[in-house]
Amino acid sequence: MTTTKSDQMTQVDASPPTVLSTTDWHGRLRLGYFSYTQGANGSIGDDVELLRLPPGRCRVLGHLCRVTASDKAAGATLALGWATHTTAGTSVAADPDGLAAASDIASGPTTITPLAAPYRQFDSDGGVTLTATFGVVAPLAGDTVEGHVVYVQD
Repeated sequence: MTTTKSDQMTQVDASPPTVLSTTDWHGRLRLGYFSYTQGANGSIGDDVELLRLPPGRCRVLGHLCRVTASDKAAGATLALGWATHTTAGTSVAADPDGLAAASDIASGPTTITPLAAPYRQFDSDGGVTLTATFGVVAPLAGDTVEGHVVYVQD
């Protein structure tokens, strides 16, 4: 029988050991909650800034995140992503559907689980603003977006 090691165990067992990032080892789970109610009728493509992840390395755990949205208009969709930010002084482009592609939210409250992959790591100089983008039809007054994002950081 053969025993092999993960990348992290290889680094920990090295001589001298490599210090791992807290997003890999001994990090703390953090939860960011947000709620939004559309005040007046909006426009297709309107972005809502949901929350800002802190500067540094953050690993968003998609399977623990939940976003519930509702729209009164037939065919309404909502995508989840992030705004432009910087990493090591270099601009990183916004990706309005980087966390979840447009989901149909017209049939009443719809729960969206961000990320098909288990996680998304961000390394930012000043934090990363997570966004929701209304698509296909304009959001109406009273439409809502509410939820939480779970991430690891220390």
